[in-house]
Amino acid sequence: MLGSVAESLYQLAAKYKEMVVEDYNILEEFSERTHLNEDLTDAAVIYKPNFFAEYLSERLIGQAEAVQCLAEALELIKAQLNNPDRPFGSFLFIGPTGVGKTQAAKVLARFLFTHEESLVRFDMNEFIDGHSVSRLVGDFYNPEGLLTTKIRFNPYCVLLFDEIEKAHPDVHNLLLQVLGEGRLTDALGRTVSFCNTIIIMTSNLGAERVGKEINLQRREDLASSTYEKAIKDFFRPEFINRIDKIVIFNKLNAEHIGKIAWLQIRDLLRRHGFLRRHTILNVSEPVLQSIASKGFDPEMGGRALKRQIEKELTVLVAGQLVELHPDTPIIFNLYLQNQQLYPHLVKLVHALPREKPNFIEMPQEALAPSHFEVLLQEVEQLKALLGNNLEDLTTEPSILQLKDQVLDTETQLRSILYEYAFKPEADFSGAQFKVSVPNQKMLRQEKRGGKTQKAHLQELYSHLQIQEYLSEVFQSAERIVNETNALYAEMAQRVAWHRFYLAEWRKYGVEEILLEVRSCIENYGQPEVKKLGELYQRGFGLEPLESPESNIVYLRLRGAGVRTLFEGEVGFHMCMYPSGSILPIEVRLYPLQVGQVAAIQIEALAQARREAPEIPPGLDLSRPGMAAILRLYHYPPESAELDTITDLRSGLISRSFTAKEIQSWLFANLPEGAGIILPAPSA
Repeated sequence: MLGSVAESLYQLAAKYKEMVVEDYNILEEFSERTHLNEDLTDAAVIYKPNFFAEYLSERLIGQAEAVQCLAEALELIKAQLNNPDRPFGSFLFIGPTGVGKTQAAKVLARFLFTHEESLVRFDMNEFIDGHSVSRLVGDFYNPEGLLTTKIRFNPYCVLLFDEIEKAHPDVHNLLLQVLGEGRLTDALGRTVSFCNTIIIMTSNLGAERVGKEINLQRREDLASSTYEKAIKDFFRPEFINRIDKIVIFNKLNAEHIGKIAWLQIRDLLRRHGFLRRHTILNVSEPVLQSIASKGFDPEMGGRALKRQIEKELTVLVAGQLVELHPDTPIIFNLYLQNQQLYPHLVKLVHALPREKPNFIEMPQEALAPSHFEVLLQEVEQLKALLGNNLEDLTTEPSILQLKDQVLDTETQLRSILYEYAFKPEADFSGAQFKVSVPNQKMLRQEKRGGKTQKAHLQELYSHLQIQEYLSEVFQSAERIVNETNALYAEMAQRVAWHRFYLAEWRKYGVEEILLEVRSCIENYGQPEVKKLGELYQRGFGLEPLESPESNIVYLRLRGAGVRTLFEGEVGFHMCMYPSGSILPIEVRLYPLQVGQVAAIQIEALAQARREAPEIPPGLDLSRPGMAAILRLYHYPPESAELDTITDLRSGLISRSFTAKEIQSWLFANLPEGAGIILPAPSA
């Protein structure tokens, strides 16, 4: 032991030669060598009460006793109160098949260690003959035993003996020394320490008898005593006495299977084919319940559910995945129709950049009073179209407010022409910048050494690269407006808005819409959805409405042009995080009859989602679909506040989110022809 410590210190000194070695350097080195979770060894890290139990219970479903047992073991390790001359813990998990015994060992290993090889597993049905002990500790011809060699090279691990009852009795005798003193000697006389392991043994002893007794007598309380008797009848007392705790795993019920279904689908998305594509799972509660009910088998437990998921999802999805580029992010939708599951993939692509977004064009020549006179002439035309007796024609507040705004703009323009023709009145130091939008396949091209290096779509989904790219663009790009032209740009934008609203009113009258902003991931994304709703409120004064679902925000807006304005927002808005994960937010628009009670529409939408989502009419399930990403929302490391917003259609990049900037996003993407002044209607 002392030699091992001295060797570690020598290596540490060599690594940090002529440098001061701090506490955190030692912790990092220890964690790197042992693969232990650094938070467990760092005394400065404090866990909240019941943290371990809560972590385990989210991943180990329906086994409260096992959760409590493992949580206590983790607390002992964190508090450094474990016996240094024995393993961290030794447990026997006993119960029927498919209830989570092996899963418990996997969950524990994922939390304790950072390396996937830290779960050392032995299937004991491979060690049923008399030569099994030699295979585990070695012999004259093969001195490197399977067990001793693995622990010698990987002393910090979770050691799992699966189906321990199937091993030869001599193997049970061999484990007495491991469980009691935490050490074992191999064929070459080398002592191997097991004091840094957690030993878990699983068994199905008594499970068949328990099932029969419960079915006959309908008494769940018989299970515990039956399992205990089976253990005492099979194992020797000295073996049982060396086990820290025997944990009985209960059968799973339908509620447990529903939670396990969600975990297993998430595990499915960790497979390489999904992981590299940034797969976003969209599964509603009714679909999840259907998966659980189909896969629920009290005798087979979670394994039957896993087979059901493989059968109904994996094979069907594979046919659609082969049609997609490996770096294409996708939404994985699950539909339910006639009690049959139908998976469907939707690939997410960039919205095509507009050839000519709606930007205020600055005069090519130097600004002169004549430029403001042109704006004034347009305002006078708008004023004439509104008429002097508008109050007699309509009582609509939004239209009367539009008239007041036109009059206010006229007053300001006359004042500018009289006194302030060339005096900037706005500081645009936080203005937006116009940049070229990346096309679908390529974000940028750089020439290095005469060769063109292409960064494809996946670069966009690497947070570090996109943040670096946006920072470069933001610093070097030319401003849309500078301080000299700020006043003209502001007034021209205001006149353009007046023109748009008046044209829409004369064409469609007053409209009312319900805007739905929802996270595409069930039970996730509430802060991001709320943030986007707040941006819409800031820019256009939308009225927030009460929502029956936590991951959905509803907003109502009434006035001229509201439908045309927000139709450009319908689609997907992508939140991007430093970890590389992405969250799609979908915006939907529902026209309302003027004066219609929005709460009724909201409840109808919620009711439709509560029912089993059927396949939308006309959807081809055999081919992947496609949806456009309209805007990117970049979140910086360790912050819940937005850093940068990129509009992929117009190319606008924003770092400050004032009402004017929010309005400019929507104005830039208005359809061609919007805002054209229509002739006055005939009498």
